[in-house]
Amino acid sequence: MRQLMQEQLPAATRNLLDRVAVLATKNDFHVYVVGGFVRDLLLQIKNLDIDLVVEGDGLRFAELLGSELNAKITPHTRFGTSVLDLEDGSHLDVATARLEIYKEPAALPTVQPGSIREDMGRRDFSINSLAIKLEPEGCHLFLDFNQGKLDLEQKVIRALHPKSFVDDPTRIFRAIRFEQRLGFALNQETKTWLVAGIPVIEKLSGHRLFNELVAIFMEKDVTACLWRLQELGVIKGIDPEIYWEKVDWQKLERLGIEANKPENRVSIGEVDQVFIWLLGMLWSLDEKVFLRVLDRFGLKGGAGEKLIKDREYCISVLDKFEESRPVSSVEVYETFSSISIEAAYWLLAVSENKAIGLGVDRYFSYIKEASHVSLTGDDLISLGLKPGPLFQKVFQELCRGRLEGKIHSREDEKTWVREKYLTEG
Repeated sequence: MRQLMQEQLPAATRNLLDRVAVLATKNDFHVYVVGGFVRDLLLQIKNLDIDLVVEGDGLRFAELLGSELNAKITPHTRFGTSVLDLEDGSHLDVATARLEIYKEPAALPTVQPGSIREDMGRRDFSINSLAIKLEPEGCHLFLDFNQGKLDLEQKVIRALHPKSFVDDPTRIFRAIRFEQRLGFALNQETKTWLVAGIPVIEKLSGHRLFNELVAIFMEKDVTACLWRLQELGVIKGIDPEIYWEKVDWQKLERLGIEANKPENRVSIGEVDQVFIWLLGMLWSLDEKVFLRVLDRFGLKGGAGEKLIKDREYCISVLDKFEESRPVSSVEVYETFSSISIEAAYWLLAVSENKAIGLGVDRYFSYIKEASHVSLTGDDLISLGLKPGPLFQKVFQELCRGRLEGKIHSREDEKTWVREKYLTEG
């Protein structure tokens, strides 16, 4: 393990772990680095997110470590955990080794202090139940209580007990994420347990359920994760009427391509990964199911309203544009000026109409900037106009003048306002 850490970890990370080890030994604590950090170390994947587990009083050790590292400490006493924000901008999570007890399916567990073996036994999968006991001078000890290293070598996702997905159905989504991210496969026993846990998804709060989907939307191959959700029947646990046909998959595949094209990111802008995939995921649902799923996720207000608006807007654009008809700059502006960046990407994915793709490109690469009006409301008042509904009309006409090439500068705008509104009658 020492040689592997020497080869795979930056010197700063090794030095940090050595300082933790020295402090732990000095104060009679047993401290372990655990979870994804160890898994990815063995897989030789870069991962510098360090999670520490302490046998004994994790809160007290976090205080000592924070003082040692001159870090800001945020304790969570109820859970026996702390977050240390380090001077270089990174952070450490420090937790007390614990045992978890689930009193009913999908409920948050009650916790009590435990040993490192018990802490590893409460983990979701064997590959995430690996630990390294930190010892001074880099003589760290690798711990594998659940044959996680063997599962890494065999590329297997294996849950630790039959009730794993019933106790915590969010593990269903994590299983699929790790499976697709790492190119691993669920073993047959774990797959059986996972399917048995699908009905319990309905007991998850909307917040917990949506957070798991957010994590999926941040994966490299979102479409593969969504496919697996449907293949295993997990998507029915979210809503029984969600189902993607072949044509829907084709659109989702194109969405992934369009959202990752460098030229689109330059011309259109960076996309909100969560929002665009949520729009893609729910696009084909009928109105009733669409609204029901938003309610299930707890998406009321801002995000939910944005989704509803963009979905309706995309539908109207798809109905409006004819491929053979020339489209003016003014019409392009009026069509795309109210649309979000995510909706623009989605239109590129779902439509085979070249006029729509050209319209999106024209708007974001030229028309959006060309339509910018320099004058403000204060400018209009200074020119002699009275505030009121007229202002909106003035700005719309100035914008149109810009797009039609009749107005080119701020002075042109002032001249146009004077001639149009201050010399009439």
